[in-house]
Amino acid sequence: MSEEIKKIVCATIGSESCKRAEDKAIALAQEWDAELVFLYVVDSSFLGSVSREIHGARTLSKGLHNIGEIILGNVKKKAEDKNIQAETRIVEGTAHEEIEKAVTEYSADLLVIGSEKRGWINEYLIKGGVYDFVEDMREKTGAEVMVVD
Repeated sequence: MSEEIKKIVCATIGSESCKRAEDKAIALAQEWDAELVFLYVVDSSFLGSVSREIHGARTLSKGLHNIGEIILGNVKKKAEDKNIQAETRIVEGTAHEEIEKAVTEYSADLLVIGSEKRGWINEYLIKGGVYDFVEDMREKTGAEVMVVD
């Protein structure tokens, strides 16, 4: 498999399992001399029908974007400390759709994600649960998916 892995996308939200996924993605990029992209999705879809024009919704979205910048700054430094140059990217939309778009756009061979037992939040952000998400990603993108607990 290592000969086939040239581009890795790692989606992160900075949780403990995502930090383990980040570490795994860095180690794999180092081992396989693969390009590495860290992705953070600003997913404010949980606001539902709340208008984006409402000040609170805009403030929340901006806050989530700022959190993403911090998380990606930290993971980029972690990669650089291992002599890995990683690209970072923040996108807005639903997590499932934006991860799929990024994996496709980057022609990634491998998607690395963390998985935590977070109840309804996990179910909401990744509709149908992580294993349905994995199968859907494999089917739609052709990339392998590694889930790090």
